[in-house]
Amino acid sequence: MAGQDIIEVIPRKYRPLLEQSLRGRWQALQEVRFRIGQAVEWYDGKKHRIDATRVTRMDMKEMMDYMSGYSLYAFEDEIAKGYLTIPGGHRVGVAGQVVVEEGKVKYIQNISFANIRISHEKIGCADKILPYLWKENRIKNTLIIAPPRCGKTTILRDLARKISGEYAEKNVVVVDERSEIAGCYRGEPQKDVGPRTDVLDRCPKAVGMMMAVRSLSPEVLVVDEIGGKQDILALQEVLKCGCSVIATAHGEKWEEWKRRPDMQELFEKRYFECYILLQQGETPGQIASVREAGGVECYDI
Repeated sequence: MAGQDIIEVIPRKYRPLLEQSLRGRWQALQEVRFRIGQAVEWYDGKKHRIDATRVTRMDMKEMMDYMSGYSLYAFEDEIAKGYLTIPGGHRVGVAGQVVVEEGKVKYIQNISFANIRISHEKIGCADKILPYLWKENRIKNTLIIAPPRCGKTTILRDLARKISGEYAEKNVVVVDERSEIAGCYRGEPQKDVGPRTDVLDRCPKAVGMMMAVRSLSPEVLVVDEIGGKQDILALQEVLKCGCSVIATAHGEKWEEWKRRPDMQELFEKRYFECYILLQQGETPGQIASVREAGGVECYDI
């Protein structure tokens, strides 16, 4: 249960205050923020402030101890990327003093800010999307485009679960660079990603896509938030191997996405057969439009 996962990793003195403030709204909770010197805040579509709190350095240390099982050093690689994953598959974004060596982030020390992002499972949220992905016993190469907080990752998780389950019974590989899709904790998925799904956790997307096709024989490869030259090059190679790909990308609107330099070639060469644009709504997976390879809209749900 998400509520218990979160309560167990926050400082003890704040636990009853958060529960009282939430008043049982755990299902709607999206984020809980801690900033040294500031009050605790939580977000459920609106921002809420717990005025009786004031986060201290000792509070932050206590919370990091709980989150890491008193072994923060074991999470150094994740923390260098700005986050760590806790039981339940929830991701905690962190910020503080950044240590840089040879132009690369080595570590983040003196952590002063933490944002617990609640990972919700929405079983069935991809049901309206699935019919557009299915063609002649295979999954179309599909790109899901949406702005933040529209449920791209939640949709990907449900698609992996459905496609590897009874809907299609395909072998699926999830390349989960930031442990967001499967929510792995110590390598074990905390979320249901289906019975025929393998997960490459904390693996860079470009590297993971090539590893998957070389050694795991996927019929469908799932990857979140593609962007940048290396991701695009790897994606192009995977698409030549006969493996279907479902990916996501940031974008507010169709025309805006098409103008992105790293995405123009993908569109012009028709690497994807289907584009699904999402919009914000009460639940993940609110479809704004569905387009075919050439950009023709075909949304009729």
